[in-house]
Amino acid sequence: MIGEATKTATTVPDHELIETGLRWAGTFAWIPNLHCPSVAAVRGHAYGAGLQLALACDFRILARDAKVGLVETRFGLLPDMGATIRLPRIIGESRAREMMLLGEIIDADEAYRIGLANRVVDTAEVGRAAAQLAAAIADKPPLALRGARRALEAAWHTDPETSLRFAIKEQIECLRSSDFQEGLAAITEGRQPEWHGR
Repeated sequence: MIGEATKTATTVPDHELIETGLRWAGTFAWIPNLHCPSVAAVRGHAYGAGLQLALACDFRILARDAKVGLVETRFGLLPDMGATIRLPRIIGESRAREMMLLGEIIDADEAYRIGLANRVVDTAEVGRAAAQLAAAIADKPPLALRGARRALEAAWHTDPETSLRFAIKEQIECLRSSDFQEGLAAITEGRQPEWHGR
């Protein structure tokens, strides 16, 4: 298989390899485009593509004994499924360079310390912790969550003024929604709101 990949890389024209590479790079691109936040629950080892999958999610919960790393450089490659964009955003460029260029593997405590993990829990609790976080997310107004996620993404891809305009447009959609009216009514009536996403 490695021999075939090497032969392909040396015989196929660059433009075809670039198109193939872009398809691979977009493997996890659908996750940030979901209409709701995503949660990665990581047990065991998440190296290479496994960590790149977790990086595409909004939240990462790691088991206490988990280990993560982008080890591609150990094999003469580089992370090519979005990690070069996502990891620096999450943990900062300097630390991301260490992880990517050195192929460093870190444990869950270090992942939490540098902001890669949102939570670290006992291995047996990973599924429950992820379900609890998902339930907390589901309890929030969907339009506001979707708008906030879109605004966060826009902040990375556009200039500050364009990003603010985008966030304001999302806020206008929220202000015009029945969910906003429901939120106001719930506060006034001293009850929990019932969100409908419209």
